[in-house]
Amino acid sequence: MKQETSEEKIILTKEEYKSLLDRTKRQPLIYDSFDKWDNLESLEVFSDKQILVCFDTLENCAHYPHHIQGEWTKRRDISILSLLTFCGLRPGEACSLRFDDYVSAEDCLLIRPENNKQKRGRKVPLPKQAKKYISNYLKMPKYIWANSEFLFPSFENKQKPLSSRTWKYIMREKILKPSGLWVAPTGNKNNRVPKFRSYSFRHSFAQKILSNSAQDLNAVANLLGHTNTRTTKRYLHNNKEYQDYLREVMER
Repeated sequence: MKQETSEEKIILTKEEYKSLLDRTKRQPLIYDSFDKWDNLESLEVFSDKQILVCFDTLENCAHYPHHIQGEWTKRRDISILSLLTFCGLRPGEACSLRFDDYVSAEDCLLIRPENNKQKRGRKVPLPKQAKKYISNYLKMPKYIWANSEFLFPSFENKQKPLSSRTWKYIMREKILKPSGLWVAPTGNKNNRVPKFRSYSFRHSFAQKILSNSAQDLNAVANLLGHTNTRTTKRYLHNNKEYQDYLREVMER
């Protein structure tokens, strides 16, 4: 796969974030009963530079076989990574996508209710950064999918989607460890998960989009698939841009 420059893989611009939100505003916000506040864990986020390192590491990974099936697998994994990074999808949502969920005419993805713990479906706009990787992936010969209904099937069994467990392994062994970003959990009460993991891309996306549209929590909640804006507000806790916005309001 041709290596691309950092400029070609630029993180979403402010205008592109606003475009995503404008397309999401047309969806009604779904409120659900919400009796308790989620544990305000430390939400680790990637810097733009670290995200580029993750893409470069996966693109140059030497663990993929040097044949067409190996190239297909690499493009599949990079496509999933792009959906976590540029769409803020949960890992399980991305891995479980079917071909029917990709509406190319509208440049959007349909997230099925059964693929997240909230049991809520939604439509997510597909930005050009992610579409580029998906389009490149879909250029592979169709026979490799073996008539699978899944967009990202398992290599071993094409009639099943890539499992979240397998993706977790890919994330750890092919992205985080080789890039030097892996920090193993210690196992104590306050450190039971790795510092960086698949959800860190979602957290990074949420922080970025709130930095550009913190005043429109409803649209951000829709885009992330939250059932309540209180969940979305977790990301405002350490959001410098939002704190600056509040300070500006107070000083008017």
